[in-house]
Amino acid sequence: MDNERRPKAPIEPPTKATDQSITAHSRLPGVDLLTMTDRERECHLSGYLSGVLAGIDRGREQMEEEMAALHRRAWKIVQGMSKLLPWQEAEQDRRRRQDEAGAHNRAAGQPWPLEVAS
Repeated sequence: MDNERRPKAPIEPPTKATDQSITAHSRLPGVDLLTMTDRERECHLSGYLSGVLAGIDRGREQMEEEMAALHRRAWKIVQGMSKLLPWQEAEQDRRRRQDEAGAHNRAAGQPWPLEVAS
């Protein structure tokens, strides 16, 4: 019985890049679960199940790694933002620096170049 299910000729691995196409793989014999013995079917399905579960576990690991990287990036952004001055203080500081820089370039009482004299 076992000899009936085995391929007649040995299957050779693909040698050219064109042989690795989908049509080349479609010539290989597939798995026939209906003609397998109970032991063969159990071995095949347990291998398939272990592969599926390993893929799910690896997907979870990758998701956790990605989430950890996002959380680290968000933490760095929040830490950087916490070192910034609040908006009003930053605006006052900008105006103070602008006035100090402008004091060297204009005479007393002279308006700013874009300021309309009233």
